[in-house]
Amino acid sequence: MTTGTHSVAWNAFWRGSAAPSGKPGCLPAGGGLAEVLSSVWRQFAQSLPARARVLDIGTGDGRVMGWMLAERADLRLEGIDLAQELPPPPAGTRSRGGVAMERLPAAAGAFDAIVGQFAFEYGDLAATAAEFARVLTGNGVIGLVTHRSDGPIFAQNLRRRQGIEWALFEVELPSLARRALDQRAAGQPYPPAAIRDAPQCGAELFGARSAAWEIAEAIRLTMERGQAGPAIDVAAAVREIEDRAMGEIGRLTALEAACAKIADETALSAALNAAGFRQRERHPLDDRRGTSAFADFRLIGRLD
Repeated sequence: MTTGTHSVAWNAFWRGSAAPSGKPGCLPAGGGLAEVLSSVWRQFAQSLPARARVLDIGTGDGRVMGWMLAERADLRLEGIDLAQELPPPPAGTRSRGGVAMERLPAAAGAFDAIVGQFAFEYGDLAATAAEFARVLTGNGVIGLVTHRSDGPIFAQNLRRRQGIEWALFEVELPSLARRALDQRAAGQPYPPAAIRDAPQCGAELFGARSAAWEIAEAIRLTMERGQAGPAIDVAAAVREIEDRAMGEIGRLTALEAACAKIADETALSAALNAAGFRQRERHPLDDRRGTSAFADFRLIGRLD
């Protein structure tokens, strides 16, 4: 996925404030993951010097900055994100969209710490590490929460992508809907049986409330509610559903690539070392219920 495509996908995500499912970000619902992540960032905040200047990469809605500020009100926090349009950041912080982490608009030594949650692995590791080296102070530190390719976040999102692809490409629901609109004037059954039955099929294949069900149900409702309305309006609504689903495929494809990238510890170490860093610690994070780790926390510092 190119940087431009990546930016478009995340612009669409933050404009909508949530994925089509209504869940923020890529975290599965429930399980206490947010509580674990909040604890990680609060502990990291405790380790920083007074009035530390902190940069949050891939800031999104600024939740990492919010957690850190709640622990340390003296921290000076600012976030950047590739997406142009972002939600308002937490009070007491600031954020800026349209910024690539490989090209940070900051002076040398501008920050005492850099943090990122599910962000670093989406970029060019070597170029980003080099930028970190430039904008960090001499004894600055980096804290990263990164994906795992063997964890539940990846598994859930992979299954979600499969459901979306089933709806869009296997049974081609948007195309079916458009054909049905064209045939409506000729007295053909509307909506057709394939549209009416699709939500149940999606639920049986991928689960109730799955992405397959969501898209199928959204298209079914759009068609039924637009039965007496102008075809152009119904077609536009179907196109919006399709576009949002395609945007999510883009994000999920990027997630898969990011998981593969960060899983290559040899390449990661090489990128960090070339920029003058080393990984000091790596801790798996789980939801405290004994399930498999969903992420890793990595503490990175300058080479000795």
